[in-house]
Amino acid sequence: MSAYSYFDRRILIMSGIEKQVVASALKASGGFLSILLSGRINELRSWAHDRELRSKLSNDKFKCVIKGYLMNLSGQVNEITSIAFPQRKLLMSDAYEPLNLYFYCGSSDQEKLIACEDIVNSNARNFVIIDDAGMGKSTFSKFLVSRILLTSHKVPVLFELRKINFDLSLEDNLAANLDEPGKPFDRNLFYKMLREGLLYIVLDGFDEVELEKQNDLAQQIFTLSSVIKSGNIVLTIRPQDSIPHILNAISLRFKSFTTDQVASLLDRYDTVADTDIGKRLMPEIERIPEKFIESPLLVSLIYRTYGVNNTVSEKITTFYDEVFNALYKGHDLVNKNGYIRQKKSQLDFESFRKLLRALSFYMMVQKKSSFVNENEAISFVDKAIELCDVSPNTSRNYLDDLLVSVPLMQRDGSEIKFIHKTVLEYFAAEYIVLNKSSEAMVQRLFSSNLFPALRKVFDFVYELNADLYDSAITLKLAELTLQQEKSNSDVSSAISTMLLFRNAKIGFWKESEYAAVNEEFSAFPSLNEACLIKTPYKSISYTYAVYKGERYFLAIAHGFNGLNHHSIAEEAITTTLKWRGEEIDTLDCFREIYDIIGESVWVDMNSNMFDSIVHGRSYIMRLVKNATRIGRFNAGNSIRVLCPEKAKEVIEKVNRRKRHDDDIMSLLSL
Repeated sequence: MSAYSYFDRRILIMSGIEKQVVASALKASGGFLSILLSGRINELRSWAHDRELRSKLSNDKFKCVIKGYLMNLSGQVNEITSIAFPQRKLLMSDAYEPLNLYFYCGSSDQEKLIACEDIVNSNARNFVIIDDAGMGKSTFSKFLVSRILLTSHKVPVLFELRKINFDLSLEDNLAANLDEPGKPFDRNLFYKMLREGLLYIVLDGFDEVELEKQNDLAQQIFTLSSVIKSGNIVLTIRPQDSIPHILNAISLRFKSFTTDQVASLLDRYDTVADTDIGKRLMPEIERIPEKFIESPLLVSLIYRTYGVNNTVSEKITTFYDEVFNALYKGHDLVNKNGYIRQKKSQLDFESFRKLLRALSFYMMVQKKSSFVNENEAISFVDKAIELCDVSPNTSRNYLDDLLVSVPLMQRDGSEIKFIHKTVLEYFAAEYIVLNKSSEAMVQRLFSSNLFPALRKVFDFVYELNADLYDSAITLKLAELTLQQEKSNSDVSSAISTMLLFRNAKIGFWKESEYAAVNEEFSAFPSLNEACLIKTPYKSISYTYAVYKGERYFLAIAHGFNGLNHHSIAEEAITTTLKWRGEEIDTLDCFREIYDIIGESVWVDMNSNMFDSIVHGRSYIMRLVKNATRIGRFNAGNSIRVLCPEKAKEVIEKVNRRKRHDDDIMSLLSL
């Protein structure tokens, strides 16, 4: 919530020579990289405070184990994949366009850029990267680890959370990364390194963890953040209702691609594929809607489809449709010999796609984004065959086709997964939209506990069939909007909107009693565990307040109230409300709020509780905004609030369409 001028002081600007050295190191399999890592390992001892730990870090056997681990990790993070080139491993240095990140800070919600080097070099600061599908969170995690390897004394641990073994603690899962075959890494040594801040933990893909296990994992991540002295945790996650609370953390988001970044990525792809697709595509970029080029995934999809048909689609869903068409027909941007691979499953175009839809849908409802091995994948294909009544000659052959002939899937060790999770989500959406009971299915999925994992699926559902989406989802939220108590002020409108989707409590907490402070960021403390355990809600928004000479936190704790919501439907029933910021902080700025809620207690919020206050209104508005955006960033003094007029328009639109449908059915019955 507050400005971190620390980041302004620690921007690392690399010279051209330094960048060349980094690029060389990223490509190295030994030599320079081996020498560099040896130096990093020797530095570990000087950073350790525990005497026993310092002694163990001097052990040659330990150094050998750590060096082997770091060399293997370097190889892993140096390779990436792209939907533009299925079945190919690409070098990070060749095919990755670095992303910019930002966060909001200060009373005006000013946007602040943060460089990757700031994240690498930050001491005792944690980061939560919250962004939508396709922004490149997983690839950035690899890039971040490569930077840590090259410029930090800390040992990075990259862990894909979808692979977590819940029979073990989170710490044991992390430690297993350093195990050698038949030789577990010394757990006590690992725990000491963790607590001494010698490890840099990168946790990728919290949203891919099974929903019913996310609360348990979130608590373990919070505990981990509370025991690390001066270490770092980076967590990546898609926007969702429940964001894990991590001590001393700030939330980051990726900046949308600039035109220069798009041009650079297209040029990289042309070099990889030895083509001029990007060069021919670039003049079209200015005519393409910004939303089509805001992420690496979308640029890759455009590149892929433009390379086949020399046109740019008008809908994002069309990109996925064209990618399937191109892959089924054997179009390859790299191998241009026109060879069409035979389909071992012997399925024609439509049958192959029908089974793909069923497989994707079944994976989504079973909360699977990947398969642990081939046997599990085949068992899912078997079930999908039952769902759609399409019969390949064998399930194994169909899986082979998805890996080779129509390469929408890829292997990662024994794991099998789609080339991008959004491919899975798109074809699941196709299954839903084309189902004969589509409206009932959408309504049931929207009200189920599966929905938080289906947000991207419903983005696709809306684009494929907006009428279906509005009838099944937007209509319900519009009707609930009209049932809300009438708001008497901007503050009550904001709170009423929040309470439609969230349960919430508000409290004043004295900083001297409830602050979790670390030395480096003593000016920007966060709430400690003693405060957090007093509420069942683990998502916290807070600001700093001074009242009667004492520093306080003014905080809102909030959590899911049982009503699922989706951004497209929210947009349809809300409007933008702007408010005036506080001109000055006066002695009475927080007095009225304090008189209503007291201190050291969480108070249930209601929509009209602050209607009477004169001062401090903008602080309440800002906290409510932070709670309602749930990971979505909106700059400035503005917030989305329920709009009864727009809700009425939605209801009339849906009813009008139903009347038209009834009229058509009447004509058909004549």
